[in-house]
Amino acid sequence: MVKKIITILGVTSLLTLSACTNSESPDSSEDTNQSTQTNENVSQGNLIDKDSVAKGQWINFEGQETVSSSYVTTDNITYDLNVTYELSGGSYVSYYNGEEFLETVLQNEPGPIESVDNADSIKLSFNETFLDTLKLESN
Repeated sequence: MVKKIITILGVTSLLTLSACTNSESPDSSEDTNQSTQTNENVSQGNLIDKDSVAKGQWINFEGQETVSSSYVTTDNITYDLNVTYELSGGSYVSYYNGEEFLETVLQNEPGPIESVDNADSIKLSFNETFLDTLKLESN
């Protein structure tokens, strides 16, 4: 009789623990989903629209679009002299005032981009291998 009671208590305890473990699984997957969602939101702060880049070109120091199969160039990105823009890696940064080309600067290191008077937009040209990782953020 005592063995039956102990066996029943053991099985009941095991079932209870199993039920608790199963009920926690959705919570942990929700945490994973929330973490993924947060990472997606951080990448949304990136001013580079990777879906609208021109492939196979870069903008040279004279402002000309030059063929290069391994490079991509962004669309115009609005630029404000009073805002600090941070690049996460190297890129050619071309500055414009309207349609008028001002200059291209090669930025080899991560950090703030150069400030250029009279510029109201920029385009970035960089190696296509960095398309998913390069970020331009404003502060």
